[in-house]
Amino acid sequence: MTDANMLSSRYNQLTMERFHAMVAGREFSRLQGLWLGAIGRRTPFENLDDWVDEESQWRIRDPASWDALQLDITGLSQAYGITRWHVLWSIFVRDYDPTLQKLVAHPDFLPLRKKCLEVFGLGRLFPNSCVFRRWYRQVLGRVPEEWKAMGPQVSTLAQEFEARPMQMLKALLIRSYDPLGTTSLLFPLDAWDPKPRLVVLGPIPALLEDLVRLGCQQGMYVEYHGSSVQDESIAESRRNFRISLEIPLEYPPDLAVQAARWALRTGRDMLRGVGFSQKQRVHKSNPVSSVKATLKGRDCKPGLLDALRTCCQQEGRLDIELDGGNASGSDLRVGTPLSTVRLAAGVPPRCGE
Repeated sequence: MTDANMLSSRYNQLTMERFHAMVAGREFSRLQGLWLGAIGRRTPFENLDDWVDEESQWRIRDPASWDALQLDITGLSQAYGITRWHVLWSIFVRDYDPTLQKLVAHPDFLPLRKKCLEVFGLGRLFPNSCVFRRWYRQVLGRVPEEWKAMGPQVSTLAQEFEARPMQMLKALLIRSYDPLGTTSLLFPLDAWDPKPRLVVLGPIPALLEDLVRLGCQQGMYVEYHGSSVQDESIAESRRNFRISLEIPLEYPPDLAVQAARWALRTGRDMLRGVGFSQKQRVHKSNPVSSVKATLKGRDCKPGLLDALRTCCQQEGRLDIELDGGNASGSDLRVGTPLSTVRLAAGVPPRCGE
């Protein structure tokens, strides 16, 4: 495993610890009981597909109740730094495991699981690997003919995910079995996962739509800040563009450096793709071209906010901004002191790596 993958894996483990802490918390249990009761259920749905069907009907049936649910989901999301969709799904889906979403989202996985259960005459998934192994030893040597025909399908799916066929068979027949590891998350678990953006400043550039299109291809947001200036000249591109990256404070420094380098390279490629030249490097002494670092906080408690401001003043090179929310509430759901604070770095495209 490469150093980058090892760092990502360790950080994913950290965010998974936050996820499990959220699920084990009293507030999560209260909200789960409240909202399951609101739709006439005492237990969560067996799988994500069943919940998605209920979700689409709920939005139409009772939009006011749905909006109230979103407020509670947002509260937990902000408190633990977990993305809203993972909070929502963990409330309504039994034994929900974020690490399995890449596999479950594959179009062949659920149909193949259903077929395996039918072929082996199983009424439900095995709860753990121990029960699966006992069952497997019993059926070994008397595999039905239908399974021999399905074997290649399992092997093909396993090869696609770089897993062994036996691992994929376990994933098909064992509830919450993960053959891939936490580095294979399809949807980001961390609400404060680094968010790279190409920020467009000043007048509207003629090629904004092209930048957005390239951003969709590269996986980078394009954020536009308009101006009353009508000059659409692109001669001074360093004044019109910055590359922004928001980093959670608990993010590993080496991984943050890699994320910043990727954002800088990708932003430059996008600008070159629409005709900007980025050959020259800027001088650090130029205030227009310098890197700007800012601490951004959302719903910070007053004591924490005062402490951060003091630290920033002592550092002399950091500003602190409130990104929406407020700092006056005393009943804010904050799971960890710094879970709602992240570092925002604004870098000119010509800056050296």
